[in-house]
Amino acid sequence: MGLLSHISAEESKKTGLLAKTSQLAAKPVFSSFSDFGRKYQFSHCALLSVVNGSFVMTHCYGIDARTVAASVSSRDFWDGTIGSSRAFCSYKKPDNKLSAFYQFFSGYFRERLKGLHILRISGDCIFLAADIEQYAEPSVPADELKNMLLNFFLSSDAAKKETLPDMNTGFIHCDAFLLLLSVKIAINSSIRNADIPDTTLYDSIFKTVYTELFSLLEKHLALPDFCMRSENGEMKIIIFSKKHFDDALLQYHIMRCFSSVLGSSADSVILLKAGTTSADKDVCNFVLEEKW
Repeated sequence: MGLLSHISAEESKKTGLLAKTSQLAAKPVFSSFSDFGRKYQFSHCALLSVVNGSFVMTHCYGIDARTVAASVSSRDFWDGTIGSSRAFCSYKKPDNKLSAFYQFFSGYFRERLKGLHILRISGDCIFLAADIEQYAEPSVPADELKNMLLNFFLSSDAAKKETLPDMNTGFIHCDAFLLLLSVKIAINSSIRNADIPDTTLYDSIFKTVYTELFSLLEKHLALPDFCMRSENGEMKIIIFSKKHFDDALLQYHIMRCFSSVLGSSADSVILLKAGTTSADKDVCNFVLEEKW
């Protein structure tokens, strides 16, 4: 019986280890902050990080550009509100304390804000989730959320090199339409009235809004069509089509898609045709900004 008990105990240890391994494997793996928000059911969330001495939203999902621009805040403010708490600091609309955070939201969000959940990830990083229209408790424990964000954003810095997808299926009986989308004017228009202290913070805010717009565009394109980031507030779009491609219709849909972030400034996005090709090397050269 002693031997059997020992074997049983060892098997229990293995089972426990397998269970833990299974739990780890079951945790969602996300490729971007927007992907994280969707998988964890945070419809409106952001990460605030320290940029040039101030906290500002550096990643967001379901947040408009004016809110990103209004998020510039001091370390003293956050130390005085949430302190060093390791748990979620949650606020409901009936609480008088919720109004202290109104300054960080656009008018649209202030009118619809029903609750906030704030979690300090580190000394220089804060997670914020907003409940719009209806209050809801966080869908994930604080410790698990903190570990996931630390592992992904602080260890890898979310800097994963983009790779071109397989274009073979796209070129079957189709040409590739190469398009250049500029959101620079639209983003600048949407945040121009914000009181942003310096160019470093302005550039950070621009990048945050640009990344959210790119995530929206990427989500609405289905393979073999795809998009890639570019410089100077531009994005490259590749659409495969057998016949004439209506770029005006695509621009209209992009403007509607981006309006949740840019508001009326979404009308300022510019879509330009860069060419048409039936060769994958031309697509590669276009995306990599080489002569084609």
